[in-house]
Amino acid sequence: MNRFRVRAHGRIATLGVTAVGLCALLAIGCSAPAGLTDAPESGTVVSVTDGDTLRVRVDGSSERVRLVGLDAPESRKPGTPVECGAREASAALAKLAAGKRVRLRYDVTQDRRDRFDRLLAHVSLRGDEKTLAERQLEAGHAEVYVFRGRAFRLLGRYKAAETQAVSADVDGPPPMGGPARSG
Repeated sequence: MNRFRVRAHGRIATLGVTAVGLCALLAIGCSAPAGLTDAPESGTVVSVTDGDTLRVRVDGSSERVRLVGLDAPESRKPGTPVECGAREASAALAKLAAGKRVRLRYDVTQDRRDRFDRLLAHVSLRGDEKTLAERQLEAGHAEVYVFRGRAFRLLGRYKAAETQAVSADVDGPPPMGGPARSG
């Protein structure tokens, strides 16, 4: 009987510490989705490279930013012809973001930069909870991309946006490697 009480008290103490920790996080205003940086960087979109890459002015310097979890048709890959839907994807991203203030959040499951020295970030317009990647997916201009099997924190949201586009039969390019959608 005594052992049960000790274990029960241990569990209560653990729950109490966990609850106190969660309350402390809420009190300091941790508003970032789990696994994303708490303090986003802000910047202004200077230009759009293609459907999944932007140039953003951050702290006075111009940075190339690759949208995490998104793969749009290629329009500027050396030695590769422009893929079907690439121009539309680029134009859609430019319409969404060119010249606008954005928030960059880094995903703790991903590297900070890719092999081309681009920042890897979830980017959203100021005041918009959806990311630019989600907007591109919803419009059918890209597909979800998981680099080397390393799932990113917003994967569920991105897959839902992609599924919504396919279900709605939007007039974007067909999913790369998938059947063409009627339109």
